[in-house]
Amino acid sequence: MTQDLEKRLEVLRIAIEDLRGELNRTIAQHQGNLNNLETYDISERLDELVAEYLRLTERLNGAYERGYYVKLKPNPTNKEAAR
Repeated sequence: MTQDLEKRLEVLRIAIEDLRGELNRTIAQHQGNLNNLETYDISERLDELVAEYLRLTERLNGAYERGYYVKLKPNPTNKEAAR
């Protein structure tokens, strides 16, 4: 399983770098304007790849176990609830 994770991480690293380059080229094409659909789509795909990479890295490093993530209580909406 460890070798499979390491291979997947390497594939993700390459995909992240390729997509990052595509994002930079797209930003340059639009003269630095980030407010366009093409840039948004690439950025969203990049976010998904980075999130998967981080999840797999945690798993590989043994940080991932069932029940590892804890549900957090919502932030209080007023001062009374914060006390």
